[in-house]
Amino acid sequence: MSEPMYLGGDTVAYANSSEEVQSSECGECEQESEFPAYSEYSHGIVSWYAEWKCKYCGYDNTSEGWYDPHDDN
Repeated sequence: MSEPMYLGGDTVAYANSSEEVQSSECGECEQESEFPAYSEYSHGIVSWYAEWKCKYCGYDNTSEGWYDPHDDN
């Protein structure tokens, strides 16, 4: 049995994944911060996830979300 393409270092398998900048409020101090997030495009929707430390209070946060990149609103 052969291994899946993503285990063999095939760059095409990773083509729908990227890193982008997102913003969200801190769960502790409620200050808005920007942070790098891992994103993945699948079935016309971009979903993202991030673990980040608030630059104002140092609280460890996790954030996730999704959006339609074709939505003009």
